[in-house]
Amino acid sequence: MEEPFIHVWGDHDTILRGDAWDYTNSGFICEWGIDTDEPADSETPTDYLPGDANCDGNATISDAVAILQYLANSEKFPLDEQGLKNADVDGIAGVTGKDAAVIQLYDAKAVTELPIK
Repeated sequence: MEEPFIHVWGDHDTILRGDAWDYTNSGFICEWGIDTDEPADSETPTDYLPGDANCDGNATISDAVAILQYLANSEKFPLDEQGLKNADVDGIAGVTGKDAAVIQLYDAKAVTELPIK
């Protein structure tokens, strides 16, 4: 049976299935969908959202904060593989503070498109 879920990352792993939370370990929402017997294709183009480092479906100031936290202490504030791909928006390979600055400019509408070229 297909069942909606939300998977939350952070200090703990928390999964919402149907109407009940399954607390196993809370943090950033980085995965949501419908459970099926088929594995999800994580390499689909729809997974890539430039600037969305915390994988919440939006590129906002919270993504810039997530990048800066990751850069300061990646063990305490990890970004998953997709978040790291989404975070790299400054046109130079690798995630740096400049990516966070570009996302801030995007959130302020000073940059209209991510990634910048």
